[in-house]
Amino acid sequence: MHASPSAKPPPEFPVPSQDDRSRPHFAVVGFGNVFQGDRGAGVYALEALEQAGFRADVSLHPLTGDYRALMYCLYGADAAVIIQAAAVTGRPGELHALDLPRFRTLAALDQGAPSAHKALAAMLAWIEVAHRLPRELLFLLIDPDPAYAPDGAGLSGPARRGVRRAVELAAVFLEKNGAARPAGHVPDRLYAIPWLGVTF
Repeated sequence: MHASPSAKPPPEFPVPSQDDRSRPHFAVVGFGNVFQGDRGAGVYALEALEQAGFRADVSLHPLTGDYRALMYCLYGADAAVIIQAAAVTGRPGELHALDLPRFRTLAALDQGAPSAHKALAAMLAWIEVAHRLPRELLFLLIDPDPAYAPDGAGLSGPARRGVRRAVELAAVFLEKNGAARPAGHVPDRLYAIPWLGVTF
């Protein structure tokens, strides 16, 4: 389902101990539900990133619920990417790459009620107060096609192009911030997700 606008802190999830050294240094969070058309874009992007060859220091977190689980996903990460479908310009498949200040500006200007952007911004602010945010955050927002309604899993053509571009930008961002891929790794030219019957 689409992320809930709730931004309340998760009392059932205590903040992890500062002594926890098992967390990876990088995180990628993808929001969405693959059975809700283009709204599943974030999860499709994670499936493709699994094929991008990053090592265990990059953790991938598919989330279909609300934003409160971000506490655990982002904890201890030096850099992180958040990918989700979001109506920004209304042009299906268009990708918007934002840093934290620009995302907060987008959220502040969002007139939606309820506003998913405002809810995410509020949750990030709570995480920032509770411990810390990653030093680098990249938001990749893909405009969905609201008219696309597949029978089962699937993405519209424009969304597939947006997801592919999101995967490329996420990989560049991770490598720029120190995430490692095996020597000689060749970026995938075609991402295939057999269990969903999707390629892009």
